[in-house]
Amino acid sequence: MEAELFIQPPGAVPIPLLADADGQLYGVAAGISRLGTSQPTLVGGAYVPGNTIGGLQSIAGAARAVALGSGMIYGATIVDPNRNTGQVDLLFFSANPTASAFTDKTEGNIAAADAPKVIGSLHVADWTAYGSTGFSVGNAVNSGLVYVLGKTGATVNTTLFVVPIARANMTLATGWMFNVKLLPD
Repeated sequence: MEAELFIQPPGAVPIPLLADADGQLYGVAAGISRLGTSQPTLVGGAYVPGNTIGGLQSIAGAARAVALGSGMIYGATIVDPNRNTGQVDLLFFSANPTASAFTDKTEGNIAAADAPKVIGSLHVADWTAYGSTGFSVGNAVNSGLVYVLGKTGATVNTTLFVVPIARANMTLATGWMFNVKLLPD
């Protein structure tokens, strides 16, 4: 093999790199790790427990374009320029929950028809506010939520759907964002 097809960590054995069908390189021993990012459009102002933050979000490329579009959500990070430290849930769906209503700054409601699409939720409860005028960062780690996005005919579905839900009173503004840590099969 050619040298550029290996990752050579210092003092370690080289890890071979392969490319999957959608052109993503990955270490054979390590799998593919992807980071899905979303910065929802917010009405802003005061949010109360149960309010949707930014409405329904989609994370494209959450699965490889081969196999069954499956993987694992292993964590998430939220960055908040308003320094909130209240809990937030990230609710995950395997397909677009078209029967449900998720509008920013209103109560999130899951319709019975969308219940089979629910993958699970991450509770972002570990928060730190940085600096006296900085921002806060919330983390959810080691979640292990497994997802299967499935196929439509021969096409693998690769988009994951996410709805952030406030679990505390908070004031939000532009700049609020989250990252979802994914490990596709």
